[in-house]
Amino acid sequence: MDFIKRVANALSPIMTLLLISAFLLPGNTTLAQTRNLGSRDNLRNKLMRLVTENWSVQVDIGPGLYYGDLSIEKKDAFSKIFNDSKLSGQLVIANKVNPWLALQGRVIYGGFSSENTQVNRQVDGSSIMIGGNIMVDFINLFSVPNEVFPDIYLYGLVGGGLVNIRTKLKNLETGEEILTNPWNRAPVNESTLYAGVGINKYLAPNWDLVFEVTFYHIKSDRFDGLQVGVYDDYFVLPAFGLKYNLSRGLLMSKKNSSYLRGRRRPLRR
Repeated sequence: MDFIKRVANALSPIMTLLLISAFLLPGNTTLAQTRNLGSRDNLRNKLMRLVTENWSVQVDIGPGLYYGDLSIEKKDAFSKIFNDSKLSGQLVIANKVNPWLALQGRVIYGGFSSENTQVNRQVDGSSIMIGGNIMVDFINLFSVPNEVFPDIYLYGLVGGGLVNIRTKLKNLETGEEILTNPWNRAPVNESTLYAGVGINKYLAPNWDLVFEVTFYHIKSDRFDGLQVGVYDDYFVLPAFGLKYNLSRGLLMSKKNSSYLRGRRRPLRR
């Protein structure tokens, strides 16, 4: 019995240490796992906010201005609006990923028309453009890290896309359609690079008024159906529009509606 007691006494500090270690180690592992899970949850929440919040839908309407081989009134933009333009419009879907940067996708219907008496040609056509671009809110960009979320801000954009062109080229005097080239007989697809500037004005908690001027450089000389010289065909769209801001995001519940103007996390417009 004495031997057993001595062995028990000798082992008791070791057993105590093992018990303490067994108690502490799972706790530390659980804490580490909790931190990892917390980090994952935070990352997931950030990704969910990026995907589901701060979306907007914008519709713009304005005169489509064509600049090319057959265009007239090239210097006077106001005269061109009344004499050398066609009603056009665009749909813009955007996500403002941070206070000063947005990703935008847009679909543009661009109508164009012109009559050139010098070369006895008339062009009448339309185009569908699909593009993607970045938009920079200059006010918040220059205010980082103290973004101000103003009622009105100036922005710029740059991007690129594809354009489907349908053009009718006619003899101005006779009205006869000219089908000399393949692109006169069927629609053609070209690429485009574009840039623009605009003003965004707060109207109501979810509504903004937008004025935007966008310049599209068509990477072809076939926009007007007449291929002459360098690739110098441009399409310009000055347009007014309304933008609707989805204050709770696309997939958020009412309890997460903390995006109204003036709140702790203001709506990125």
